Amino acid sequence: MRNLFLSGFGLDRELCTVFLDKAAGLEYIPNPDFSYAQLCRTLERYALAEEKINLLGWSLGALFALRWTLDHPGKVNALFLTGATARFCAAADYDNGIKEKTLKLMIRQLPVNPQVVMGNFYASALEGIQDKDRHITRLLENLPPIACLLNGLQELLQTDLLEQVAGIGIPVCIYQGVQDRITPFAGARVLQSRLPAASIIAEPAGGHCLPVSHPEKTAACCVETFSLIR
Repeated sequence: MRNLFLSGFGLDRELCTVFLDKAAGLEYIPNPDFSYAQLCRTLERYALAEEKINLLGWSLGALFALRWTLDHPGKVNALFLTGATARFCAAADYDNGIKEKTLKLMIRQLPVNPQVVMGNFYASALEGIQDKDRHITRLLENLPPIACLLNGLQELLQTDLLEQVAGIGIPVCIYQGVQDRITPFAGARVLQSRLPAASIIAEPAGGHCLPVSHPEKTAACCVETFSLIR
């Protein structure tokens, strides 16, 4: 059974090098467009070749992992999610996300000043990470095309799975940083409460990027989750 890693918005494989080394057998799935449609084209090749797959989703990758599981019933064996949410934006009835007007402002400003917009995003996402400034500098020097970044922001703006996730009956483990400023821990709790077979592991000092800040523990939790569920 293949174990596939779906990464987050604006992030790259190099950021996860230590984690991937620790999580033996985990395959990094590129999604340079940061779009669900592109990811579907990639995952459907695995779905044709494998009876079932395991998915690790981080941030936007967690949202996509949930959505793909809903769209392909019977093809996913288990989910391991981190930096997770079923709905990225807050609303009148849901205050566990970023304000919609904040995300829309990012979308408007990104084509005008991508370095500032993405610099601010990385500063929040990588809060508490050792060598944070070095990581941010490298990421800003290698920014994906603006069109691809806009794809990702639109996916975050439009995707709302809060009501649908109750239909995911497979085992789900959520490993979430209590200090996460991008996808708040309270939102992960809401997600867990709506999934029929979900557990949650809290990382008290962790933020949004646990595969970077806690690579060994993230890998160990992921490997254990997938090895125990066959």
